Amino acid sequence: MNGKFALATLVGVWLAISGCGLDFDSIVTPTPEKIRLLEESAQLKIPTSSTPLLWRESHGIDMAIWLKMKIPAADLASFFAASPINPKELSSSDSSRIDDFRGFFAAPPKKYRAGQYKLPQAQCLNVLIDEDDPAEKIVYLMWHET
Repeated sequence: MNGKFALATLVGVWLAISGCGLDFDSIVTPTPEKIRLLEESAQLKIPTSSTPLLWRESHGIDMAIWLKMKIPAADLASFFAASPINPKELSSSDSSRIDDFRGFFAAPPKKYRAGQYKLPQAQCLNVLIDEDDPAEKIVYLMWHET
């Protein structure tokens, strides 16, 4: 009986871990359909001037979507205006947000702003803005269910 219990426990732990967001799709170039999915899920509008660079999804117990994109610095304010992101609430010392985007950069940005926004229906939007380049900003978004 102990062997069966141990095996059942091990299988249960494995299922719990594998169902909690560790079943990532590969990091890929986003399609227009994927961008629309993020816009609808995160209640934002991606500027047409942006360049979507990388995309990843997780379909565990809770769904998660990541996007890395370039936005001209001049268009960042209009992006904020069409999103739940309040730039005044972004922090330049929130290093926990950097961990949300590991795999999207070789080294974390030196100058950044980051934050997390609660959305309706137990959803969140995590944001990291790489401000190393004054002309173009790299924006990392992670929408997820909680």
